[in-house]
Amino acid sequence: MKKRPRRLAACLFNSSRLSRDMLKGICTVAQQEDIEVAVLENHLRMSRAYLQGLGVDGILAQLFSAEILDDLKGSGIPLYHLGSGLPDKHLPVVRSDNKEVGRLAARFFLQRGFQHFGFFSRDAHRGGRERLAGFQEALAKAGRTCFVCEGSVVEIAGNPRCIERIEKQLRDTPKPSAILVWQDGMYDLILNSCQRLGFAVPRDLSILGVNDDIRPIVPHRPALSSVRLNGFEIGCQGTLRLLGSLRNEKPRPEELLVPPLLIMERQSTNSFAVADPMIRRACDWMRAHLEQPMEVGELARHLGGSRRQLERRFDAVISCSPYSAFLNLRMDRAKELLLDTSLKIETIAQCTGFGDAPHFSSTFKRRFGESPAAFRKRSGAGILPDAF
Repeated sequence: MKKRPRRLAACLFNSSRLSRDMLKGICTVAQQEDIEVAVLENHLRMSRAYLQGLGVDGILAQLFSAEILDDLKGSGIPLYHLGSGLPDKHLPVVRSDNKEVGRLAARFFLQRGFQHFGFFSRDAHRGGRERLAGFQEALAKAGRTCFVCEGSVVEIAGNPRCIERIEKQLRDTPKPSAILVWQDGMYDLILNSCQRLGFAVPRDLSILGVNDDIRPIVPHRPALSSVRLNGFEIGCQGTLRLLGSLRNEKPRPEELLVPPLLIMERQSTNSFAVADPMIRRACDWMRAHLEQPMEVGELARHLGGSRRQLERRFDAVISCSPYSAFLNLRMDRAKELLLDTSLKIETIAQCTGFGDAPHFSSTFKRRFGESPAAFRKRSGAGILPDAF
């Protein structure tokens, strides 16, 4: 008799990009390992009795309810948690490295010359607290601090006092300021407050979210820049670890933290917080000419100064050289193209000013520790869940 293939349950909330990308990762490994996956998005089906009835061998769960988590743990079915919402030291977990999310956001803002910072967090959520810790850590290394405003979207939206507290904080914040919100869902609340107060985004307040959820384009409302998490890698690694435990392989560490992929920049952060007109004009030129090679001396002459003068000003204001600032912008654009297009590596090299694939690939690998092709594969770019 043919042996039944292993069957896993994926208990996910498919409304977010992170969940959808996790599912792509789970299904990719399932296809490679010839296993079955039952996808459960309904709370009523995320129960011990239902899963035992399905005859699943293991569970991959992204859960926000302690009650459901306790019920699943009581099933006796091996379980891996894919998320930050419910800390449990006795449960193996694969999740986003939230501190690195905060550090990435801080570096992004600092490279754009910001001096004033804020963080909007959900106070009771571990992921929000960790993102704040990473944000503060990276800012402290640069001699900066940030204000913190806490509360969930539901609490704030229905409470005039909470909105009043947010608007007071926004009024008191020096302009321009850079603000990280712990997840994309808070952006509309903050943007509405900015518009009531007469503050422009991104001129007065540059706002960055987390999760990179797909949002409708609304006229006269700046599209949100956001940190994209690597849900695909979380799904892949969670599935591989669960299968390893079912095969009695050597146990791995109980927790695996997966770093974020990149910041997808849109209108809400499309500004540099620098008063120096030469630096501002240089940055504007760089953003408009990512596909061209840059010679610092030639750029300085174009701006009416000398190479040494331009380099001193960049170092004083944003703590890097003009070449490094340009390379940062080119690498960010290259990552976006690797994730969201099917362009060949050679074409991406040309679009970002590297000229040829070998030069681009070697620069990318020195900077990120992996080749462009490996980065694209690890992110699950080009894999469609409909294929499964």
